Amino acid sequence: MKVLIVNDGTSTSNWGLQASTRALSTIFNDLDYEIDTISHAELHKVYQFEFNLYGKPFFNQQSRVLQKFSPFHLKIPQTADEFCLFLNLWARGLGGSFSEVISNKIRESDIVVFNAEGSTYRKNHGALAGLFILYIAKKLFNKPAFFVNGSFTLSSVDNVLQGIASLLFKNDITFLVREPYSYRSLSSIGVDSIVVPDSVFLYASNVKKQLSPPSHFGVSKSMLPMCKYSTIEEDPFYQIIKLISKETCLKPFFLARDPEDQMILKFKKYLPGCKSFDSSCDDFLQVQKAIGEFPFLLSGRYHHLI
Repeated sequence: MKVLIVNDGTSTSNWGLQASTRALSTIFNDLDYEIDTISHAELHKVYQFEFNLYGKPFFNQQSRVLQKFSPFHLKIPQTADEFCLFLNLWARGLGGSFSEVISNKIRESDIVVFNAEGSTYRKNHGALAGLFILYIAKKLFNKPAFFVNGSFTLSSVDNVLQGIASLLFKNDITFLVREPYSYRSLSSIGVDSIVVPDSVFLYASNVKKQLSPPSHFGVSKSMLPMCKYSTIEEDPFYQIIKLISKETCLKPFFLARDPEDQMILKFKKYLPGCKSFDSSCDDFLQVQKAIGEFPFLLSGRYHHLI
């Protein structure tokens, strides 16, 4: 058997996406499946000639320069009503410069899996592309197609995901969601799903209990609200970290690889004895080991909490 994993995050800056991808690959390797992938970068790329400067896109997706001079990397629908139109474009080889590569990968695979970690709680390009690829796999190539490792939440504001989820479900695409909230969210619109824990739980058996007295507690941000005040002393997140440190006699250990986490590194010079992992730490197993040594963790990052 050969499985195509869509949204391979092993080369991303996100430790959680690295971990979920590697765990998913381990599961399939243990089943003796051959694995092919579509990377996170290729899935999230809109135009063929995009480029980055200092790790950030030089043009935004609404750039007139890109729209005028660059072909589309992937042409994908924005609503369920457009799925049939774009399916016909892909069937004719007109789905964007990278669409033929994806079609060939699907054709050569037995199963297609969208590793939806971090993607489908909003209508970002990666979410829409991953969901559409599942639809292509089923409609054009009659391959079993699965949504895995993701949350699926619906919004009453600009809600395009409801129609897409219903369309995929009607076409026998299987939703394996990672927590009961997503199950209830899909159930509310008549879409059946199965709760399957995030693949990162695979590493639970590797965790060893720390016996020595702790010296630090863990801190990362991600989805936690962060107030950007003019001074450190006015920042409530800094204040709560400082208070916890005072009450516990433990120093903070900042887990800060992604940009939204790196902003907490500014607290370091005000908190003597603190430590950190920054963008130079590219191995999620180091992060897991460090978290295992903390007595507690303050975080809004899903995989750190796992």
